[in-house]
Amino acid sequence: MILQKTLHLAAFTSSIVATLSLTAAVAVAQPSDSRANADLLFTQARDLAAKGNYVEACPKFEASLRLDPALGTRLNLADCYEASGKVASAWAMFRAAADVAKINRDPREQLASRRATALEAKLPKLIIRIDGPPTPGLTIVRSGAAIEPAMLGSATYVDPGRTVITASAPGFVDFTTTVEAKVGESVEVVVPPLTTVTTTATTATPSPTTAKPNPALVTKAPTHPSSRMPKRRVVAFAVGGTGIALTGVGIGLGISANNLWSGAFNDGLCKQQTNECTSAGQAQTDKARSRAMLSTVAVGTGVVALGVATYLYFTSRSHHTAESAWVPMVAPDQAGMAWVSSF
Repeated sequence: MILQKTLHLAAFTSSIVATLSLTAAVAVAQPSDSRANADLLFTQARDLAAKGNYVEACPKFEASLRLDPALGTRLNLADCYEASGKVASAWAMFRAAADVAKINRDPREQLASRRATALEAKLPKLIIRIDGPPTPGLTIVRSGAAIEPAMLGSATYVDPGRTVITASAPGFVDFTTTVEAKVGESVEVVVPPLTTVTTTATTATPSPTTAKPNPALVTKAPTHPSSRMPKRRVVAFAVGGTGIALTGVGIGLGISANNLWSGAFNDGLCKQQTNECTSAGQAQTDKARSRAMLSTVAVGTGVVALGVATYLYFTSRSHHTAESAWVPMVAPDQAGMAWVSSF
């Protein structure tokens, strides 16, 4: 009794949803070309159904219904489903058609209700249960469609034939099973607790038949320490590169300072005779002085860095434990030294 009430409640809910969707669709004016295409598809589907070719007829009825949700198209599609063996789909379509006919006071309501009632005894029922507490993040999919958690443990109508059920959750091994739904029968699927995914590290063992390389053909690179560049010399190149870069930056800053200073007088911001400057000229000459100072620091530290690099290069050794040096560091608004060590 409880199962029957559950099935009727599910059917009633699906019918209401279908009715509301159809009512909303009817409320929107359909373009004339859509209705024309719907009529064309409907005619083609009727001809195919008359010849018993339901495999091609049903999809055309479905396409026609999407373009123009007419009650007659819905009834013909339900009849096509029933003829092709999809009794659950036919039952749902007849129920939805009856609801629409009732709203529109269409006399075909009795026909749709009678056809739906006649199919109830043939409907296969599927029950999916979970063994034990549900796995965190569990998702159950039936024939590509996700199952609502509220429907687990309750019977649902399905079309006859094979149904694939897959249970999955992040970090767990998927569970997949296939059941055969038969007309008028119930089938139950119990989803067991999912097992966690385990990563087993495997150590490769040499095969006894693996050919060993010929020692005479194997050559090893020399490992003498002298074959590598001394770390002190690496530091020398780093410091030397920094020195060259600083020198270049210093020269650029000097040129920029000279241009700013000359521009202040050439543009009339400062007077050559009295060295008096406007506020803009004063700001420009101040900037020129700042860059000139940075230029001096950059060139000076660059020269020092080149000297340090030369010293490190010519005093480099093949074996040592650690090498350190002061490396000049210059930015547009600041200058200083950094201690660099290599181990």
